[in-house]
Amino acid sequence: MKLKPIFLFLILTLFFIACNQDEDEAITATNTTPDNFEGVLNDDGYLIFGWFYGECLGETCIEIYQVSNESLLEDENDNYPSWDEFYNADFYPISINPQIIVPTLEPEPFLELVKDFPTDLFNVSETVIGMPDAGDWGGLYIELQLEENGYRQFWLIDQMQDNVPEYLHDYINKVNSKIAILSHN
Repeated sequence: MKLKPIFLFLILTLFFIACNQDEDEAITATNTTPDNFEGVLNDDGYLIFGWFYGECLGETCIEIYQVSNESLLEDENDNYPSWDEFYNADFYPISINPQIIVPTLEPEPFLELVKDFPTDLFNVSETVIGMPDAGDWGGLYIELQLEENGYRQFWLIDQMQDNVPEYLHDYINKVNSKIAILSHN
């Protein structure tokens, strides 16, 4: 009689563990860790970067951009990123606004984020680092694709630096400064 509840508990536990493993594998199955990333994108590569704040009103609460060797684009959807799938963006060229003090809207200054990309992220199996936006302090969305049909991964990174590894601190600051330039702050 006492074995039935224990047996049922074990079966349910195994079922949930198996389901969670399948979900994790679905996100990373097509990714292979790049062995020789040197901070440079090839022709098919890009970096998507942005911030998101859930308890916020206004245009700058969610700012997502894409930089490649050829272009710098902004997402017009401004959707809150998902924790378990790639960001669904609708990118368009950034229009020049005379009120913005941006040295150039060419991609080169923003490709610094690729050059300075923390390669330790390649060894992180989780897509969520820290507790992004848990206390209304926001989070960063970072997505890197190195080549067509090749390495592609995303991360949601906590803005509260006490909640993330130290190797991310400088990168978080660099991403925030680039977004601030582009979002007119």
